Amino acid sequence: MRPMTQRENPKADARQRSARTQATEPPPVRFLIGGLKPRRRSIDGIRSRVRTGIPWRDVPIEYGPWNRVYDLFRR
Repeated sequence: MRPMTQRENPKADARQRSARTQATEPPPVRFLIGGLKPRRRSIDGIRSRVRTGIPWRDVPIEYGPWNRVYDLFRR
């Protein structure tokens, strides 16, 4: 039996197609706008905390972890 050349090797062809596809795909959307939504949530958490006067640890989880909301407030 003769050895397969690279042209006849289906695994090598699949790897090359995969590499070409990865090189031409645009980055996922989450990297493009990922920084906007969490900060907006934290700002809403700061506004909620200031409006209601609750302690930082009692900020609702929908605004993210309380310590991140507090860190943004301190900045």
